[in-house]
Amino acid sequence: MSASVDAYDSRHLKRSKYVSTFAHMGEVYVYHDLYGYILKMSPDILEFLNAFKTPVLPEAVCTEYGNAFGEQTPESFVGVFLQFGCLVTPGQDERDGLWDKVPVKARWNVWERGEDGSLTFYAGWGEREVARHTLTPAEAAIWDAFDSETRLSVLAEAHGAEAVADLVERLAHHEVQAVKLSQVPLSYYKTRQHLKPPYLTSTMPYAPYDPDRDPLPQAFPDTFSPEQYYEEEVHDAEAQFDHQETTLSHLFRVPHPALGGRTYGEALVDALLQRGRIPASGDIRVLEIGGGLGWVAKAVTEALQKRGLTVTYDIVELTPALAEAQRKQTAGLPVTVHMGNAMTVDWPGERYDLVISNEMIGDLPAVRLTHEQLGLDKHDAEDEASDEAWAATLGKLGEAGELVLRYKLPVGDAPDPFYLNIGAMKLLERLWPVVAPGGTAVLTEFGEMGRWPVLSTQLDHPELSIHFGHLSLVARELGFHTDFAFVVDLLGLDTDQEGLATTRSYFKALQALFADHGLSLEKIGYTRPMLEQLADGKLDLERVGDLDFRPIIDRLMGLVPHEFKALVLQRPLDA
Repeated sequence: MSASVDAYDSRHLKRSKYVSTFAHMGEVYVYHDLYGYILKMSPDILEFLNAFKTPVLPEAVCTEYGNAFGEQTPESFVGVFLQFGCLVTPGQDERDGLWDKVPVKARWNVWERGEDGSLTFYAGWGEREVARHTLTPAEAAIWDAFDSETRLSVLAEAHGAEAVADLVERLAHHEVQAVKLSQVPLSYYKTRQHLKPPYLTSTMPYAPYDPDRDPLPQAFPDTFSPEQYYEEEVHDAEAQFDHQETTLSHLFRVPHPALGGRTYGEALVDALLQRGRIPASGDIRVLEIGGGLGWVAKAVTEALQKRGLTVTYDIVELTPALAEAQRKQTAGLPVTVHMGNAMTVDWPGERYDLVISNEMIGDLPAVRLTHEQLGLDKHDAEDEASDEAWAATLGKLGEAGELVLRYKLPVGDAPDPFYLNIGAMKLLERLWPVVAPGGTAVLTEFGEMGRWPVLSTQLDHPELSIHFGHLSLVARELGFHTDFAFVVDLLGLDTDQEGLATTRSYFKALQALFADHGLSLEKIGYTRPMLEQLADGKLDLERVGDLDFRPIIDRLMGLVPHEFKALVLQRPLDA
C-alpha cells in the first residue's frame, strides 16, 4: 500500500512517474511522458535522479553525493529536476500542473484522418515497431484545437478537463510524441528564436535504458573506427540504406525530375565529362571504394557505356552483405566486387582513370584530441625551441600527430576537444599512386571547408563530418589539383524543386500508413507529384499529415543536401 502525502514531510521529493529513460552513444536521456521535456545527461546524474525513486529528503541525497559532480553541486540538479517535473512532492497529482501550459503539436507526426472525423497516428520511433493510435472524433476535435497559442485551462473549459488531460497524457507519451507542452504561446518565440527550448522540436528515437538492468552506456573511445561494425553488424543490405544510413545517391538512384530525369550516377558522369575530368572515348578504368548497394556502380557503368567508352569497374567493399548486393545489382556489367578494407587492401588494379568514394570517408578512422594533448597552450610558432618541443609532443600522438606535422595542418582554431579525420587523410595517401596521370578522384561526404568534424548522433554507429580544408591541404601536398564543390552544384540539381522532408522514424511510420492502403513506399527523394502519382486512387493525401515539402537543397527525406560536398582531385599528366 502506498503511503499518503501526510506520511511524508513536505520537504520530501520523489521521481516523477512520467520519467522514461533512454541511452545512445554513451549519453543517457530523460523524456517526460506528460510534458514532452527531453534532458540529456551523463549516467551518474541519472543515478542521482534515481536516488529519489522513493520519497526522500533532498538534503540526504545531496549529502550522499557530496562532490560527485565536480564544480556543479547536487543541489543545482535538484533545482533542474524540479523545474522540468522530474522531481515532485509525494502524493501530488502531476496532471494538476498541466493547465497553465500551452500544447504544441510536435514535429514529425504521421497521421490519417478518417471520414468519420477520427484520427489515427502512426508512430515507430527509432527501432521500435510502428504502432497505431486512434483518436475518436471528439478527441480529434481537441487535437484540432491545439493551436500552439491557447492554454490547456482554456481548452478544458470547452472540451472538459478530464478529456483534455487524458488526451495530452496519451499524445505526449514517448510512444506517440505528438504533443509537447510549452510554458508560453509559441508566438512568443517568433522574434526570440534563440530562446525556443530545443525539446519543442526534438524527438526521442533512442533505445529505452533501464540502469538497473542494462549495461552502462559506453562513449566511443578517443580513437575509433566503425570497421568492425561494417564487417560484423550489417546483415540486411537494403535496410542499411533504406533505414539506418540513407545516402544522397540512394535517394537519387532512380531517374529524378530534379536531375532532369537522370540518376545520381548518370549526373555524376555528365558532370565529369563536361569538366574534362574523364576520357570522352576509349577505355576507362574505374575504382569505387565502398559501393553501397551497387546503384552508383550500375549507373556510372551504364552511363559511360552509353557514351561509347569501354569500362572496367572495380569495387572494394568491406561489408559482406553489401558486396553481395553489389554483385546482384551489377550482374551482366563489367563490374568486379573485391572484399577488403580500403585502409589496408592491395588495390585490384595498378592505375585508375576515375576513383569514386561516395559518402564513405566519414566512416573512416578518426581520433579525438584535446588542446592539452597537442600542447597548444604552450606552442609559439615564432619560437624555434617551442616548435621543436611541439614537434616532440606531436610525435607522441601516433598517426594523428604525424599527420599534423607532415602536412602542417592548422589546428590553432580547433575547439577543445576536437576530432581529426585521420582515416580520410590516409586514404588520400593511398590513392595518390593508384590514380593515373590525368585521372580523377571524387570524394563526397557531408562537411565544410572550415568546420571541424562533428560526430553524428542519429546513427547506430559513429560517423564524422569532414573538415574539407584539411583534406584539400593534404591532397595538394600530395600533388593533386583540387576542386571543392557542393554536390548539388556538381550534379546540376534543380534546387527550385521541392521534396518530401522526413526523419528516419517519420518515414518508417509513413511507410506503414501507405502499406495499410496497399502501397509500397520506397526510400527515394519524393517530390509532391511523385508522391501523388504513387497514392493516386488508393490514398487521399489531403487526409494525411503532416506531409512537409521543402526546397530540395534544404531538406530531402532525412538529409540536408546542401551539407554534402565533393572534393574533386586530378593527378597532373606529368606527375
